[in-house]
Amino acid sequence: MNTEILATAPLPVIIHIIAALYCIGLGGYMLYAKKGSRAHKIMGWSWVSSMSIVIFSAFFIHGFEWIGPFSPIHLIISFAIMGLWTGIRDIRAKKVQAHREAMLSMYWGALGVPFMLALLPGRRLNMLLFEDGTLFPSVLLALLLVIVGAYLRWEKQLKHFLSPHR
Repeated sequence: MNTEILATAPLPVIIHIIAALYCIGLGGYMLYAKKGSRAHKIMGWSWVSSMSIVIFSAFFIHGFEWIGPFSPIHLIISFAIMGLWTGIRDIRAKKVQAHREAMLSMYWGALGVPFMLALLPGRRLNMLLFEDGTLFPSVLLALLLVIVGAYLRWEKQLKHFLSPHR
């Protein structure tokens, strides 16, 4: 791990990376933790707060300008804002399944996809995690994330499809 990459990054990038890694870790835990408990609710609000920081800090990260100071990856910001709003709205309306779907989509769509893009060679996260900046560890980690994410996202449908008692 090359921590100098993080130490020399602009402040919005540092905030963004730390908050995003926190969201990835906490969100991953919450996918398996008991749902509906007081701890789940507290961790959920912590995740929503941190995800808000990830979203807000992303507005200040520029490198590949496409439309003004924004790049195509900034399109994920609108998806993330809508996902947070939908997830909160659904749980307040006691629509637990819709809340679950919104949060899974947020986790994989607003965190997983950008995380995999950030692992590409030449990106800060790649240089932070893999000192030599090669493509192989990035591709391997991204592939693993896609497999795990796809399984978790479509777990019920997959179990139903593979069930001998359909």
